[in-house]
Amino acid sequence: MSLKSSSITTNHFVNSFISVFVLSGDFPQIGRSELISILESNNIDYNIIDENSRIIIVSFNKYDTHYDELFQRIAYCNYFGILLFRYNLDFDKLYAQNSSSDYLKKYNSFSVRKINIKTRLDNKYESIIGGLIKNTVPHLKVNLTSPEIGLFVCKFDNQLLIFSNNLFSNEPRWLSRRPRARPFFLPFAIHPKLSRALVNLCRLNSGQRLLDPFCGTASIGIESCLMNIKFTGIDISKKICYGAQRNLEYFNLNNFDIIHADSLDLPISFSDGIVTDFPYGRSSIKKFSNSVKFMSKFFDISSELLNSGSYIVYMSPKDWPEYLPSNFSLIDKHEIYIHSNLTRVIRVIRKL
Repeated sequence: MSLKSSSITTNHFVNSFISVFVLSGDFPQIGRSELISILESNNIDYNIIDENSRIIIVSFNKYDTHYDELFQRIAYCNYFGILLFRYNLDFDKLYAQNSSSDYLKKYNSFSVRKINIKTRLDNKYESIIGGLIKNTVPHLKVNLTSPEIGLFVCKFDNQLLIFSNNLFSNEPRWLSRRPRARPFFLPFAIHPKLSRALVNLCRLNSGQRLLDPFCGTASIGIESCLMNIKFTGIDISKKICYGAQRNLEYFNLNNFDIIHADSLDLPISFSDGIVTDFPYGRSSIKKFSNSVKFMSKFFDISSELLNSGSYIVYMSPKDWPEYLPSNFSLIDKHEIYIHSNLTRVIRVIRKL
């Protein structure tokens, strides 16, 4: 299946299979990149038909049910679902998508819940939309306490978008995996939300293998294994290797290898992709006179492990100089503010 991605088009809502993605308020640009990465790595035929800073509306020639599982991987996305209705605020009119009847016919009751993004949405629209949907799909009954299907409504320009509730777990997704909740903790450990995003940006799928040459407490490894992506973690500290293994086993994960070795003398011969946070200030880097020499050595070694078209996703401090290996192209770049003395830069590079 050929990949089709486009910028905004004026031909809105012509495809029955349209999904709405509401990105999280913290770093929504990373959420957008995650979505594009998942679409690309799975060769999904799509078009972005409209978007703003927090909402992306995507049409598909065909919507397969396994897409729902893929899209739940996105860390910086709060809600997504199939677009079922649009309500025009200028004309007080409800428009049903072609897919709405087929999607809703298996349910007998529903509810509508508003999502406030940039502006607060008046509470009255929940009941207005609910009544109009009930009139449009007569067999549906409103049930606010235990509906068979919950719908979301959010404002987009002069319209309200009503879409299916492909809700993530009611329990906060990251709470149980936060660094301090693990058996082995170090203060520089990456939060699981950011770790998940880094893995997604590497465009890897189930069954492939990811390498983190500076694995630390295995933050990246935990998220990788949870997505059924095999993980190889390397660290120069034997103590940290033991701790990383404890963390992975704590979450009952087994598709990983933790290796005590120097990341600049890698004891492996192949990986489908590399994701890492450069451990600035630690021993692997201190032996180099500057960060450029370190990166040059690291990318020379890493490049030998990857096939053409594979990706490296890495974080480094903002004050490190720009460096791009000659056999890689820069695909994406994001800045993450940590605190007043540290801003990390995420770079996604692709081997030519």
